[in-house]
Amino acid sequence: FAAFAVVFALPNCAFANSSMSGNYYIKTIRIPDGTKTVNAKDYSKIKEDFCLVFPDSVETLVGTFDGNEKLAKIVMNDNLTLKNTDCLFNDCRNLREITLPENAPIGDYMFRGTKIVYAEIDDSVTSVGEGAFELCRELRSVKLPKNLKTIEAKTFSDCEELTDIEIPSGLTKIYAQAFSGCSLINPSLPKAVEFIGERAFEKCRSAFKGKLTLPENLKTVESSAFAGCINITEIIIPQGLSSLGKNIIKSSYTKNTAFQNVSYDDGRYSAAESLPNLKKITVNPQNKYYTSKSGVLFTKDGKNLILYPSAKTGKSYTVPKGTVTLTRGAFCGAKCLKTLRLSNTVKTIEPNVFGYCGIEKIFLTSSV
Repeated sequence: FAAFAVVFALPNCAFANSSMSGNYYIKTIRIPDGTKTVNAKDYSKIKEDFCLVFPDSVETLVGTFDGNEKLAKIVMNDNLTLKNTDCLFNDCRNLREITLPENAPIGDYMFRGTKIVYAEIDDSVTSVGEGAFELCRELRSVKLPKNLKTIEAKTFSDCEELTDIEIPSGLTKIYAQAFSGCSLINPSLPKAVEFIGERAFEKCRSAFKGKLTLPENLKTVESSAFAGCINITEIIIPQGLSSLGKNIIKSSYTKNTAFQNVSYDDGRYSAAESLPNLKKITVNPQNKYYTSKSGVLFTKDGKNLILYPSAKTGKSYTVPKGTVTLTRGAFCGAKCLKTLRLSNTVKTIEPNVFGYCGIEKIFLTSSV
């Protein structure tokens, strides 16, 4: 089996001078038998949509098809060795069907911006490159290899039609923006996941309906990982989680928590679009770093109020004694809350604590 296969709108494309699906014509170019080496750039100036077929004799491919807007289909042979597939089909905006050699690696930005609809990656593949399927806006379904351990940054970012994906049970890391902007429907997070990167599931509006139970082996969730997952009503934090969006470098979101209801500096979206239906946060009592008091998230020592859920019921809330700091965005988007009373232990109110909330009255103390 080929390491990668897709299904698309031209299932009956024949290997002839031209073929037709509905009103769509495609020219087929067969590389001559006996050819050993193919240079991708030789096909960069073709003026009409085409299908490229490799004979069994081809062993080496030179260069990439990066930016080839007329390549609609490609069929490679199993004798071809692909060593570096980074950007191999990047920005091939008309490419709908691909057949790769068995065991071909999936490189960085390999299929970025193509029109593939379905992807099944062979179990022999052990890694999928960064941004490999980014901006594949017609991609709907993906089957990942069972031995995959990590999903790299931006792998499926802005795959707007992606609803269905089988995540391997042994997956341990999901990096930044891996699924940002997808339409995933109730994806399953395996127990083995230890790390979820910045904005990993940002704006996955159809994902995680109701209660989100974070994986039991999870240790780190970076900032804004679930921001924009509008159907989450409760988050359950496991025993081992030790880091929520702290000390993230190279990001304008470094001071936000993973679930923050904050209006971001670049205006991407407001609190109302972030976690508008979150009512409760529950923390495993054995967690050494965080705790929950009446559904509100605090550091374990109770000194830092991290997040008041935006849809938490009740019009009045009193910050518990012992709380010293209201962290950035803590009450942002709290639409039901009308009256807030601070305890006399509160000394610091960080920026943007009350943005986009419904609070009408705040009772301060002399300690602030």
